[in-house]
Amino acid sequence: MKTQKNTRNFQNAKKVIPGGVNSPVRAFKAVGAKPIFIEKAKGPYLYDVDANKYIDYCLSWGPMILGHANKYVLDEVKKVMVKGTSFGIPTRLETELAKMIVQTIDSVEKVPLPAGRRLPGWHPFWKSCLCCRRHCHTETAQITKTIPGFSSGNRKTLRAIKPNAC
Repeated sequence: MKTQKNTRNFQNAKKVIPGGVNSPVRAFKAVGAKPIFIEKAKGPYLYDVDANKYIDYCLSWGPMILGHANKYVLDEVKKVMVKGTSFGIPTRLETELAKMIVQTIDSVEKVPLPAGRRLPGWHPFWKSCLCCRRHCHTETAQITKTIPGFSSGNRKTLRAIKPNAC
């Protein structure tokens, strides 16, 4: 397996990114390896900067369930992207997506579609909040600290579950 370009990319990244990666998982230390730097992806495969080919079992933790660079997905994304990329203000498509989620999952009555970790200002009206304990991106303590206005009353209704418990 070739690694010369990956090694060079890692050295360059360490000069401007703490540890050379943006997540401890990407450091590969737990598996005794050095990080790989992906150049492209297609279908279920990733290709690094040294042209090594990998099967992508993570699929970007869910969003790539149809594979990378899926023609149907790319065509649909292109249709929307020509109208703009991000508005930071409500759009009709947000409502359509929320309706699809509510109609698909019986227990969901309303769904926020936050950007990143930010939740809409109406969160104090929630009866409860469910989060996944030990999720790779959030911890219960982080949730209660990072959500603006998340009161002690809300914390009492926070339910943390183990991954894959549902």
